[in-house]
Amino acid sequence: MNMVGVVTLYRPDATYIRNIGSYIDYLDKLYVVDNTPEDDCGYFRELQQAYPNVICLSNGKNLGISGALNCALSKAIADGHHRLLTMDQDSHFSQEQAQRYFASIERIDDGTVAVIAPHHRKIETDEEECRFVERDIVYTSGNVLNVEVASNIGMFDEHLFIDSVDHEYCLRAKMNGYRIMQATNCYLNHDVGNGKATGFFFLRKKIRSFHSPKRFYFMVRNYFYIEKLYGDYFRIFFRKLRKELRKEFISSMKYSDVRSDYIYYVIKAWCDYRKGLFGNTVGI
Repeated sequence: MNMVGVVTLYRPDATYIRNIGSYIDYLDKLYVVDNTPEDDCGYFRELQQAYPNVICLSNGKNLGISGALNCALSKAIADGHHRLLTMDQDSHFSQEQAQRYFASIERIDDGTVAVIAPHHRKIETDEEECRFVERDIVYTSGNVLNVEVASNIGMFDEHLFIDSVDHEYCLRAKMNGYRIMQATNCYLNHDVGNGKATGFFFLRKKIRSFHSPKRFYFMVRNYFYIEKLYGDYFRIFFRKLRKELRKEFISSMKYSDVRSDYIYYVIKAWCDYRKGLFGNTVGI
């Protein structure tokens, strides 16, 4: 298949080795970037003992998602690989979904395709090969990047550090005439955000998910950045993204125990965007 992969680690829990095991057999090798900002966390030693085709690219410094992906993408380009699978530490495929997804990728004529992606939530499936439709954006985890396209349109934007890294890359690829394809009947298991149970007395509790204040900072700041670049061309997408950000902020105001932190970081996000301050400006 001539495909390599990259997974970015950041203080992973004990499931990360199992998660990697769900897809590593489909790769020639797996690049691992450890963004945990402490030296010698031991993750590389554990992985190399478990999987012989793991290659460790960095350690002890948080490069962000964009920096980690660029580290692996540069290596894939230099080594002459055709495809790069991008994975999060908390994502995994079931055995059935992995078989169907990677087999279907081989059948795609990807001369004009920049990104191939699975569905990012559990859906009803069938026994047929994966079917794909064109999208404006897809999330990072589970994506298969066309390395040649990345060489043509440029690397991931390191202004963003984390959040909207995938959005920006997909929109830039679309602007350059490439397609973003997502499966409609193959999915990836992926955990997002933090959950909190809410409810009163005898009422049934509901698990509500929202990101930390610092994570929400990046979501807001980077929204302003990419909206300025692409807002005139993808109006529907940005209208939907604004709605999602507004909904999450309202949810955090209702149910979070650190409401003042959300307010502070939303204001800081706007101010830093206006000042042109990007990268890891809040020290995560």
